[in-house]
Amino acid sequence: KNQGILESRRFISGREFLFLGKNFPLNVHEKEDIGRPFVGFDGLAWQAYLPKGIDNSRAEEMVRQKMIQWYREQAEEILGGRTFHYSRIMDLHPEKIAVRSFKRVWGNCDYRTKTLQYNWQIVQSPIPVIDYVIVHELCHLVHPNHGQRFWKKVEKFMPDFRDHRQWLRKNHASITMT
Repeated sequence: KNQGILESRRFISGREFLFLGKNFPLNVHEKEDIGRPFVGFDGLAWQAYLPKGIDNSRAEEMVRQKMIQWYREQAEEILGGRTFHYSRIMDLHPEKIAVRSFKRVWGNCDYRTKTLQYNWQIVQSPIPVIDYVIVHELCHLVHPNHGQRFWKKVEKFMPDFRDHRQWLRKNHASITMT
């Protein structure tokens, strides 16, 4: 099973990558007139463009870096907007929001500085799962631990949070890219 996950992490044409809970294929193109690598997403697939003549392992690393950059940009926009949305509904207002790379967590809240940090890789998940992570971290602004009052507050704003938490546990390996 792990071999399949490692194999699927290759950044070559035909591989699929998640975005907002759906898999989309990657198409890698070499072009004469390209000076530097570029990755775009058209809603149906990723299109990666590379200068012609780059060796395969270097090409794959370039695509990987550009895709991670793309995901991080999307994460800043999506997580920022959705945090603003939920912070208004919940009347909880973080001082700062940051998008980072984490190995094992989807989000983090520094209760003292009122700072929320999100793992950029979460944007591979469906929107309701992303929203769960946001609500979870916002609730830590009031309850810094995972006690009973914390979970009651999460449930108040997201009654089906257990389903989303389960989705993350089940799909953790397939949405971890680094």
